[in-house]
Formats: sequence, structure tokens, C-alpha cells
Amino acid sequence: MSAAVSRQAARAWALEHREEMVRDVMRLVRIPSVAEPAGSGAAPFGPACAEALAEGLALCREHGFSARNLAGRCGVALWPGKRAESLGIFSHLDVVPAGEGWASPPFEPRVENGYIIGRGSGDNKGPAVAALYALRCLKELGAGLEHSVQLYLGCSEETGMADLVYYTQHEPQPVFSLVPDVNFPVCCGEKGILTADLTCRVEGSNLLGFGGGVASNAVPDRAFALLAGVPLAEVEPLLAGAPGVEAAAEGGKLRLTARGIAGHAAFPEGTESAIRSWRPFWPKMRLLPARPPGPWPFWPPLLATRTARGLTSTSGMKFRAAPPTWAVWRGWTGVCSPRTSTCATVCGPTRPRSSAA
Repeated sequence: MSAAVSRQAARAWALEHREEMVRDVMRLVRIPSVAEPAGSGAAPFGPACAEALAEGLALCREHGFSARNLAGRCGVALWPGKRAESLGIFSHLDVVPAGEGWASPPFEPRVENGYIIGRGSGDNKGPAVAALYALRCLKELGAGLEHSVQLYLGCSEETGMADLVYYTQHEPQPVFSLVPDVNFPVCCGEKGILTADLTCRVEGSNLLGFGGGVASNAVPDRAFALLAGVPLAEVEPLLAGAPGVEAAAEGGKLRLTARGIAGHAAFPEGTESAIRSWRPFWPKMRLLPARPPGPWPFWPPLLATRTARGLTSTSGMKFRAAPPTWAVWRGWTGVCSPRTSTCATVCGPTRPRSSAA
């Protein structure tokens, strides 16, 4: 940086523009930009993500930066420096599904006790706007840069980062990058994530349907099972061992509903997977074989024991009843950490991991 900006000057600028920055964050939070499966056309991750990207790039232009939309998959704002080489700031505008249990509508943001309440205010629209304002602050206070700076706005961070794949295939890479999507002050790497479909053969079951969750990276707060040929009176005594599980008759069938505590799968502390609510109850129903054909030694614990502690499930977790049938878990997500036994339980002995996520 060829011209220094004092901390006092930057702080004064930030306080002067605080309300404006809050309004800009809320502009983005109002858009329910839950990414859809990658497609084609002008809105490959769905119209809401396309709207959020357009709004984010408009903010960049309003504050004096050139900005480009890269095929609807992501966007880049640029502050040119003396060199063509650039530094990168990577953020994203897509969000995880809102889920239930909000005290106010998740996409109608409000300020309470110094916080912006709304889906995406912390992950990652607020930090995206904060990065934009940091660049604006330096620019308006007269800082000159040696390197150019790119502010990246993605639309598929929560669903596999297909946006970033497109970016790396079509754009020159920064020589160094920051990602304002982690706890302050700095993180040199992140836990890994395993997303997989686990399939097993199920025969002779009265299980007609089973599902839970809304995204592979969110701990599910609700799950259901639909059973045939099971009287409500037979099930009710078993529910004493499964708090949070309810049963109700439904058109000659039985619907079981489990509730949990939702949260981001990267930070499962304090959450409770609704699917794990079946743990003390499911084996008593004797609906599934103790061990299906297949190479998965961890099958029984997945539904019945605490080895499922680090696992969450997605929508699309379905069983079909016409025997012989295949039971499919779509997107079991294991939040892996070198210092926990979750990976050892599912994937074998824990291996050292690189510091780069």
C-alpha cells in the first residue's frame, strides 16, 4: 500500500458510514438466496441467487468499483492497483435454508441489540458488505495499492462451490486471498466435509417413507417416518424412550415426527439432529435388518448409536416400500476434525490433514 491510512481515520470513517452499511447488508438479506442445484442459463443457481448477485454487484458499482457478472455463477468487483497481480477477498451471497423456529421472518431483517437478525446476515452477506466497505474506506481515504484487489461474490458456497470451479476455470487467480467467512481474527484452514449417498437393500419392511433435513450442510430439526400396518396404540408405549418423537394416525398409516435443534453442520455444538431422535426408538420397531448387504461396517450405529453424533442428513433421504427396494441416504455429511473420532468411526483411522481447506 503506497499511502498509509491510520487506524483512527479508518475507525472514524467506519462509524460515519455505519448506518449506511447496515442498510446495505439488509438489502441483501431480504433476498431468499438459497442455491438450487447447478443448472444453465442466466440463473444457474436459481432466480433468488441471481437476484442476490445482481444486487451485490450493484452495491459494488454504487460505491465506486467496477464489477462483472460471470455467467450468473459469481461476480467480481475490482479495485485496480499498480500491478496486474491481485489480492482476493472471497465471500458468498447464497444461504442455507431458513428452517423453522425463527422469532421473526428470516428474510425480513431487523436490528436488535447491535445485531442484524436475518438469514445470511452472518453467513455471508454481512461479511461480504463489510469487505466492500473496507475497500471503500481505504479508497476514499486515499490509500494507493500496489496490487489490484478482487472482491469475489459467489452463489454456490453452501451447495458444493460450483461457482468457484467456474471462476478458477475462467479467471486469473489472485496471488493471495482472504475469506471473511470464519471466526475472528484468522483461521489458516477449516475442517473437511464428506458428502455421500449411502444405499442399502431393504426387503419386507413396512416403512413407506423416511426423510429429514433441508440441506446437506445443516443439522436437521425435523424428520418423519411413514409406516404401514402399525397401530397407533402399539407405538405409543415405545415413545417414552424417544423424547421429541410424536405419532399420529394418517389415512390408515402411521406418521412419526421427530424434532431437533437446527444449526450449521460446520458448528454442530448445541444442535440436535432430529434423525438421531430415533436412536432409542428405531431398533424396537424392527423395521430394518441388523446388517444389510454391502461394505458398510458402520450401518447399525448410523441409526442406533452415538457414532452418528457428527452426522447430519438432507432432504431426499427417502425409502420406498415396494420390495425389493433400495434405501437411500442422500448427502450424509460428516463434519470431520483431526481431533475427533468421527472420521475414524466412518472412514477409518484419522489421517493428518493439510492446513489449507
